[in-house]
Amino acid sequence: MLLLLMCHVLHANATTPVTRRGTARKSILRHLAICVIIRRRREPGSYSDSEEPSIPIGKVDVMPDHRVIVVSIPKSGTYLVAELLKALGYRWTGMHLAETAYTDYSNSNLEQARQDPGRFARSEPLSTSLGRIRPGEFAVGHLPFKDEVIEATRPLKCLYVTRDLRSALISYMRFMHSTGRLGAKHLAWYPLADLRQRCLVFLQTTAPYMLKRFYDGMVGWSKLDGVLHVRFEDLTGEVARARQVIESVASYLGGPHCDAASVLRTSLATETITKSDGLTRLEDYWSSIAERRFIEIGGQELNVR
Repeated sequence: MLLLLMCHVLHANATTPVTRRGTARKSILRHLAICVIIRRRREPGSYSDSEEPSIPIGKVDVMPDHRVIVVSIPKSGTYLVAELLKALGYRWTGMHLAETAYTDYSNSNLEQARQDPGRFARSEPLSTSLGRIRPGEFAVGHLPFKDEVIEATRPLKCLYVTRDLRSALISYMRFMHSTGRLGAKHLAWYPLADLRQRCLVFLQTTAPYMLKRFYDGMVGWSKLDGVLHVRFEDLTGEVARARQVIESVASYLGGPHCDAASVLRTSLATETITKSDGLTRLEDYWSSIAERRFIEIGGQELNVR
């Protein structure tokens, strides 16, 4: 591309009248400068060279180049919020972060990312991974609420995304069932056709581990100063409320004016790595027995924390 533009510059000098050469040269050099800037931002290491730069859909007046981290509980709309940030002009690094590793989805397609995320895992301390996030970019992750993690993420703008744990757990079950992740086909609840019975066995077997492994360790992010709390239900419920949340995110990131309706439509319509086939309908899976089991394994206590 750079060589081609240089050729255009030489051709313009040779064929353009003297009185117009300066104007033509300035125009081409402007395009050349833009190309250089884009190429410089697309160096390998933080996202795919095949991706195009993000173009703001939300018509934000001024969106400062913050570094952003999305901390979310599993199945709470991690990648929905990622699409929201893209629509506001931010660029995803492709990284899903953990304490000692990250998953690099920058060169994966949706099917690969859904079926076999392990192939994209990279061992690296969180502090190093966070350093890969440049101004105007973001990463996501289910990061625990620990002193060292809080300190490492302090220089970044942080969005904390949550969801009612009943729906989050069912959504995780549905995702495991559709993708086969985590050896789902070998688990007791997987072959059950009755959705309520499947949910109950899931709550009896898989859910306790998940609550302890992921959800319990994340309690506290919503109470941390400087963190913006975003609820999945607010983004997927009443349209007016969803627009308010989007506007609050834009404001938090320094861009107070955006076309929230466009951002919402684009974000909800985009197919993402962990998007389920339609929103989870709690009534299709839940029962009074499931509620008792949910309380027994500590789900309700975590919900209110």
